[in-house]
Amino acid sequence: MAWRLGKVLYWLSCIGAVFVAGTGVAIYVAAGAKNDGLILMGVLLVLAALPWAIGKAFLYIFSAR
Repeated sequence: MAWRLGKVLYWLSCIGAVFVAGTGVAIYVAAGAKNDGLILMGVLLVLAALPWAIGKAFLYIFSAR
């Protein structure tokens, strides 16, 4: 049962990471590929790794393997 919870939390965090990364790309495109948009997109792409890593940790902790 805990393994399923880990998988659900992992997938939810992956969805959150996709939203953060997608927001960064949308801001970059909306800014007309200017330098400020590129920097903000880079920051958001790095920040998108945070929910993914947390979800991966949940998957590891709850998998008990």
